[in-house]
Amino acid sequence: KSASSLYVSSSPCALEAEPHPWDTASFKDAFEERGRPGELIFHSDQGAQYTANAFRRLLFDSCVTQSFSGRGRPTDNAVAESFFSFMKREELYRRNYRSEKELRENVASCIKFYNEDRPHRYNNYRTPCQAEAGL
Repeated sequence: KSASSLYVSSSPCALEAEPHPWDTASFKDAFEERGRPGELIFHSDQGAQYTANAFRRLLFDSCVTQSFSGRGRPTDNAVAESFFSFMKREELYRRNYRSEKELRENVASCIKFYNEDRPHRYNNYRTPCQAEAGL
């Protein structure tokens, strides 16, 4: 299981004082899977799960810079907002899933397409993988 390719929504427990275990586990899994990259910025909204001391400590201990959108300003993270719009429009709203396994497989396939095959204007019409590789 790859958290970075499966976890695509915010925590269902946004009002909790501590981050939901999915948030910390997903970050840890993705961070390790990517080889603990340096100079990483974690950008999110100001949800309670991301402002919780435990989550902030996790980022600090991982040498990750935390960045927040301004209150009520989703355009501060337009790239992520664009991705979620794409995911909903091209995958989630078009299908009825018969099982969690089917949902996970389809979401993983959609994310793979988005990152490896779909060029993005933001990246000078390269895929995110091409842009990250410097191609």
